[in-house]
Amino acid sequence: MLKIKDHLIKTIRNKQLNAEQEKAIEKKKKSVEAYGNGTTGYKIKKGPNKGKILGHISRKANNNF
Repeated sequence: MLKIKDHLIKTIRNKQLNAEQEKAIEKKKKSVEAYGNGTTGYKIKKGPNKGKILGHISRKANNNF
């Protein structure tokens, strides 16, 4: 019975540690610039693909009369 409890406690602790690490990694990530220089997409600032626009942001129209 103790082995099962120990195993459950270890797995829960590992999940919590992994979740904390993932949150820390997400906070450290730098986001790309959206709407940079009048574009409606994500523009890369650094690296070999500098200046390229990755994807344009679009919305569906809500004028359903």
